[in-house]
Amino acid sequence: MKRKMVLMIGAVLVIVCAGWAIISPKSLAITTVKIYTTLNYHDHDLTYVSVEYAKGFGDYSVVLKDREGSHQGFLVTPSFFPVIVSYDPLDEY
Repeated sequence: MKRKMVLMIGAVLVIVCAGWAIISPKSLAITTVKIYTTLNYHDHDLTYVSVEYAKGFGDYSVVLKDREGSHQGFLVTPSFFPVIVSYDPLDEY
């Protein structure tokens, strides 16, 4: 019984690691910002420009361009699993 449990935990870890290798944090940050901007700013016509890891913030910086040509930089956190938009330049609060 104990051996089966160890094998099942090992199998789950292998599957999680394989999934993590397929989905990089950069691509996850891009996807997060695309979903966020589609839900909140669908009328702004934003297009993806670039993504980079911002060491100073410890987050990913995703840059989008609006229809006027100005660049908007979003920060996505945490660095190991970037799914939260921590800075939104278009938020007018």
